[in-house]
Amino acid sequence: MIRPTQFATILLAVLASGIAATATAQGFPSKPLVVISPFPPGGLNDTSARAVARSVQEGYGRTTLVDNRPGGGTMIALEYLSKQPADGHAMLIAGDTNMAVMPHLAKGLTFSLENDFAPVTLLVVAPAVLLVRPGLAVNSVQELVAAAKAAPGKMSFASAGNATPPHMIGELFKARTGIDVSHVPFKGAAPGLLAVMGDHVDYMFIDIASASTQLKSGKVKVLAVSTAKRSSYVPDVPTVAEQGFAGFEGRAWQGVIVRAGTPADTIASLNRTIIEGMKKPENGGVYALQGAELATSTPAQFDAMIRDERAKFGALVKSANVKLD
Repeated sequence: MIRPTQFATILLAVLASGIAATATAQGFPSKPLVVISPFPPGGLNDTSARAVARSVQEGYGRTTLVDNRPGGGTMIALEYLSKQPADGHAMLIAGDTNMAVMPHLAKGLTFSLENDFAPVTLLVVAPAVLLVRPGLAVNSVQELVAAAKAAPGKMSFASAGNATPPHMIGELFKARTGIDVSHVPFKGAAPGLLAVMGDHVDYMFIDIASASTQLKSGKVKVLAVSTAKRSSYVPDVPTVAEQGFAGFEGRAWQGVIVRAGTPADTIASLNRTIIEGMKKPENGGVYALQGAELATSTPAQFDAMIRDERAKFGALVKSANVKLD
């Protein structure tokens, strides 16, 4: 039996630990915050950075800046974050390429993509659409696969560059369907799209935002969306999985990371604040304009997703012999 004096001692200890935890959480943030984008202004990553910055500034009442640090295949921005204090005041908009693909390709880094960062929340998932050139007489994914198998090594697909999401989704498509086609990398999505529209390359997976004008005009032939579910932006376009390739899923995604070693309660605080802020139409609603969808998570869920994606793309990089430009 616990005596009254023992009970009082235990109660005080519990209260003290709770007060300490609350004080730690309430002590953050203690200075202005920054959201780092590894890309120039404009584009989905910058959109995410600005939406997160607004969410954080509104939630904490602290000045929050967007810091665009492009270059080096996003490694310049990640190296910068790796040198910041592990206190949560600096965060970065990371994505599938740098978190899942680059760990298998980047060499000579001064930091570890696997160990130097901690996940906060997933933010957005962006489907790609499968477009084919106007002169190619196919009207479904099954017909495209049949045409490629009838002429092994003769057909080609475009991408926005080696190791970019369009490239990796294209390699996933090759592996899943068992077709033999050539990869033609371009310096960005727009040149690749022009090559497909000009009948120079057979097909391409491209993000909806980059192809939105063409999609609205009806001047391109759209066969599928790459995600597991249909896109609300093009709801009449079936998925690849619906057309005979169950389980196929390829998408771009972005989320928020901080330095590894950031206190767990600070990460939890950021997670809550960002998710609440992104529920506002002026923040999370910006993705609809780019054909993408808000998709937040817990830190643990985001961590598990990154690990799964890293393993999947590690196998693909090896089997497809993917190289950097």
